[in-house]
Amino acid sequence: MSLFSISSVKLLNDESFFLDETTGKKCCIVGARDLKISQADRPQNWNWRFDADSRFSEVAELRSALRLDIREKIKARMLQPRTVYAACLVFKIVEEAAGLQSAKAMIRFVNDESDRDAAKRARPVYLQLVKDTKGGNVVERADGWTEVEMGNFYIGQGDDGEVEARLLEFRRWKTGLVVEGVVFRPTFTYTETPLVSKKYMLTKVWG
Repeated sequence: MSLFSISSVKLLNDESFFLDETTGKKCCIVGARDLKISQADRPQNWNWRFDADSRFSEVAELRSALRLDIREKIKARMLQPRTVYAACLVFKIVEEAAGLQSAKAMIRFVNDESDRDAAKRARPVYLQLVKDTKGGNVVERADGWTEVEMGNFYIGQGDDGEVEARLLEFRRWKTGLVVEGVVFRPTFTYTETPLVSKKYMLTKVWG
């Protein structure tokens, strides 16, 4: 998994675009406040607070919940054409955490696939340091946060729909997950064929 530094990026709001230091291509980081987090408005489930390690004014800390469902959509035209992107959840896990060993993650082109159909092919990812031969390892960053890849996708020339990244887990009671946001960035390392939109597949050519 390719990492980049965003420590020098000044975030004026909870959604910021910037250029990848290695490729010069567009990236986007979205803060927790702009994510769609199930039950995030319920104080008994989530706590919104300041975190000194975060570039955002608030992060979301999971107090207690059975349903963990975190999503973010981005318009394809806002990203760089002819580029494979990874969508990564940026998070921490506190010492008292429970039920956060793993979850499932997926990517979908919103115009191509329903929520239900996409959820059927969601792949397992690990939220703690466990080796996963199919990908989905967590990576600890130097800035105090951790990343896990939710999936990757290809932005073709002319793609104009929305892409949604989603992480979900409904089987165990959970506590102790701190969410900073979701980052979309170019990637050259992936273990599965990147998802391509149906519109772009009609061209039968990548590029």
